[in-house]
Amino acid sequence: MIQARLRDSEKQIRENYLVEYSFANSHCYLATLSLTYINTYSESQVVADIEYEFPIWYQRYPIPLMVSAFDPSGSLIHLKSKGDWTHYCGHPDTDNKCVSGWRHFPDSVISDFVKSEEYRESVYAAIPYETSEEVKKRVDKEYLQRAIAVRWLRYLYLFVVVIIPLAWLIGGLFCSIIAIFSTIWAFCSSGFRAMKAFGFIKESAIAQTKRDESSKKEHYFYHCSRNPEGFERLRNENWDREQRESIKKEYSEIADKQKDSLTL
Repeated sequence: MIQARLRDSEKQIRENYLVEYSFANSHCYLATLSLTYINTYSESQVVADIEYEFPIWYQRYPIPLMVSAFDPSGSLIHLKSKGDWTHYCGHPDTDNKCVSGWRHFPDSVISDFVKSEEYRESVYAAIPYETSEEVKKRVDKEYLQRAIAVRWLRYLYLFVVVIIPLAWLIGGLFCSIIAIFSTIWAFCSSGFRAMKAFGFIKESAIAQTKRDESSKKEHYFYHCSRNPEGFERLRNENWDREQRESIKKEYSEIADKQKDSLTL
């Protein structure tokens, strides 16, 4: 049996939308194609764009495919002219001809061969992939690296909080020198904070900015707790704005990469 193979999605840009093709895999035999709009759009244009993109990607990868469109905030666009089903779907039939349309195709009408891993891998043969085992090893390696970093931070904390004070108690020339420097550092640090508190040392612009931000957060939290409905509305608006900004940023990054590739 072929081990599960996972592939990164393929992204391209058009004049007003971002195209992302997500490859089928052993967990789902259906590939998906999403069109995410950057600016305003009309329903007729969305329908035309979906019907334009489907044959391009299906001819490249003749795998069962579903195409959907999303607005600038990342929410699914419901096409009134298409009723309850706003996705364009297609698949190869038993004669290897494409059957497609604005409708849902049940599993029973799609042949087992088209859904098989052997067929899928023959279509995706040229696409780089990672096996599920390789992904697991990579994630485990990254987790181990983070765990080692956290462990060293704990050792450093232990050294500063326990070893240095213990050296002061135990004595010894070398240990005493370490303890003395630690005491001098603590004294200087306390003196610095005291001088800053009495106004002898002015607060830096960065520190003042952080203090102002903290004060604003406390102020906002107070008013949000007094008006939970307004807070919920504000949170939704912020999430919508962040999604739009994220999509536009991704669109711009892909556009820059495509321009660089054309100049090479």
